[in-house]
Order: sequence, then structure tokens, then C-alpha cells
Amino acid sequence: MFSFISGKIKIISQDSLLVYTNHGLGYDIRVGKKALQAAVVDSDIELFTQVYIRDDYYEVYGFVSEDELRMFEYLTGISGVGPKMAIGVLGEHTVESIKNAILSEDIQTFTSVSGIGKKNASRIILELKPKMGSDASLSNLTEDPRDSELLEALKALGYTEKEIKPMMKDIPSDVSLDEQVKLALRK
Repeated sequence: MFSFISGKIKIISQDSLLVYTNHGLGYDIRVGKKALQAAVVDSDIELFTQVYIRDDYYEVYGFVSEDELRMFEYLTGISGVGPKMAIGVLGEHTVESIKNAILSEDIQTFTSVSGIGKKNASRIILELKPKMGSDASLSNLTEDPRDSELLEALKALGYTEKEIKPMMKDIPSDVSLDEQVKLALRK
């Protein structure tokens, strides 16, 4: 299918945006509450997308960042959590607060979302906590794509996440990746 869309918002509905592309096509994209609240008709928008195929129709879900898309994929990979529930979680909470809730086993963060009870909240935490450990510990360091490249380079050199975190502090982002690696290795 497709994984990214760019265009103009033509219609804002209760739970979706109609995005009109430069190719003359309009796509109904389901988005979270925060994205709906920020949407303005005739403004440009870029979304990462995930397509869900049902028996009799397709649904396209949109996300303002790759992190949101990744979290959506994690959530929908859990038994009992469908795309509507996952987009509901992302509509109420940031990716960072979801990660923190998982790591701190905060059930209330999830039960505050319509349609999620204690059983599903516990399942989300139980199944995602092992996956969030490495992502969450470095999430603040990888917001800049250049930081992500440095992180991957240091991992490729055999360093663990515990070792990488202090190495990446105070590394300037306006120098080449090679220079960043050299500076990190000096620490």
C-alpha cells in the first residue's frame, strides 16, 4: 500500500481528515484527537500512514511522526487492541507519555482512554514493557535524525545503550557523522 501522504486538508470530520493530493486524489485518513484539533482546512499536511484492510472496506490511519506510527504498530500488535483503540490512545497521550506509562506500569494512563479497561491496560503494559526498554531509554536522544545516525553508528561499533547515552551528550549536530563518532569515542 502506501506509507506516507502529503497534500491539503479539504474536510475535517469527527475522526478523520480528507487529504487532497497534488495528483487529484482525496484520501479519508483517520487521525487522533490531537491531530484533528490542530487541523485547518486548506492547510498543507504530511502524514505517515498505516492501511488496515477489513472484509468489506479499507481504513487508512495517519500519524504526524514516525514515532506515532511505530507506537500504533506496537499497540495494534497486542491481542484485543484494534486500530481504533490504538488511535484513541495516541489521540489522548504523546508517545513519550505512553512510553513512560508502560515503563512505570501506570494503568490509569490507558484506562483514561475510552474503551480501555484494566484488563487491556494491563495487557498493553505487560506486552510492550520489554519492547519499550531500549526505545524509551534513548528516546530523548534520538529526536534529531543526525542523533539517530550517531546512535546506530555507536551500536554498530558494539557499544551498549548504557554506554551510548553518556557518550552522546554535548555532541554538536552541525558536524559530520564521522566527526560526531570521533567526539563520542573520546568520552
